[in-house]
Amino acid sequence: MKRHVRGKLLRWSTKLLEYRYSIEHIEGVHNVWADLISRWGGKPQPTARIHSAKRITRSKRRGGDTSGGQQKSDASSLRPLDQDGFVWPTIDEIGSEQSLCTTPRGATLGDDGLWRLGGAIWIPREARDLTQRLLIIAHCGRNGHRGVHVMENLVSRLFYISGLNRIVRDFCVKCLLCLHVKGGTVIPRPFSETHHTFERNETLHWDFLTLGESFGSSHYVLVLKDEATHFVELVACDDPTSAVAATAILDWYSRFGAPIVWVSDSGSHFKSKVIAELCRRLKGRQEFILAYSPWKNGSVERVNRDILQVLKALALEFRVSLQDWPHLLPLVQSSINHSPVSSLANHAPIELFTGLPCPNTLDSVFFSGGKGRVVTLSRPQQSTEQHLAALRASIRDMHKAAKAERERQHLRYKARQRYEREVNFSVGDYVHRHASLRGQSEMVGPRAY
Repeated sequence: MKRHVRGKLLRWSTKLLEYRYSIEHIEGVHNVWADLISRWGGKPQPTARIHSAKRITRSKRRGGDTSGGQQKSDASSLRPLDQDGFVWPTIDEIGSEQSLCTTPRGATLGDDGLWRLGGAIWIPREARDLTQRLLIIAHCGRNGHRGVHVMENLVSRLFYISGLNRIVRDFCVKCLLCLHVKGGTVIPRPFSETHHTFERNETLHWDFLTLGESFGSSHYVLVLKDEATHFVELVACDDPTSAVAATAILDWYSRFGAPIVWVSDSGSHFKSKVIAELCRRLKGRQEFILAYSPWKNGSVERVNRDILQVLKALALEFRVSLQDWPHLLPLVQSSINHSPVSSLANHAPIELFTGLPCPNTLDSVFFSGGKGRVVTLSRPQQSTEQHLAALRASIRDMHKAAKAERERQHLRYKARQRYEREVNFSVGDYVHRHASLRGQSEMVGPRAY
């Protein structure tokens, strides 16, 4: 008997200990009374019905406010970066906007002639058009229309804008591409503790994601995710086989070393003798989740949802077909790895996993005409070991901050009890249960509860 079936029978027997009962088997074709009672007479009538409704009204444009209407029209554009009238912000424009407004307290004047607050360039509240264009650069294009927290972190690294959180939330609500590709899907969580680690390259989650037909021969993508840093690598493939998995894990090992724990589902491509022998030789340990229980491996399932959302947004942004997804896959991987997240203490996965700085699309604002500056690198110093020790200490400090933030977030999630849902059926009813099996939908039922 399988483990989950044995556990379910044990829970049933525990609940029935307070009753005196005898088990008798009745064939389904003859068990008609139980079906009639559960469908008709066994359902009590509710005493009251409560319905919740939300009224959404469309804001009316004032007749004399033509500039505000033009600004709203630009904000609601589907692809604002592709507009002919889009002007890239420059240092000179920021300086002119600062000169028109009153300098706030605590601001310091830099060598480039710009006022800064806390080390970030101050953007006046009155410069709405400049702020909107900065948000467009941080949100659209190759950034993949990421969420509010990612966008806020990218902007706050370089610029100080009063009330940035509220401005970013209003901007994301009005983005038409975000409304099209993002949706609220309830993800069930396990009742027991899942595997967690806080060391880089200690636990690797991997899974095959079906992306459908492409203009080439690829149909699947192998997702490899580091548990502690959320660093992701994507490998396009034709079929989900053990050869693809073995090649991908060897490529990971050649660049970053072998992870200690490999967490995956119970597919044959992960439970094959080839992967088992490779895991033994690399001194690793495999852990498998229950079959048809993707929420048990929620870490990689969460990034699968991000991959689908970013892929759809990039296809709409660049006006290409979804069957071009193999060519968009490097942009999806870059968007995920270079996005600062709150669970990592506002660091990006590329920073925690490799120690490299996270690039920002807003860096191009400092170069007029999109051109950089030519500099001459000095000779490397002799104290290389000291620099490496300082780099390791910096990475350890970032990991400590990320670990503390994730522990606080875990405690907040446990206190909120956000995954409880009220059932809408009674004991004895026959209900239909929907099971999603690798892209195929089938109804399993009726089943008595």
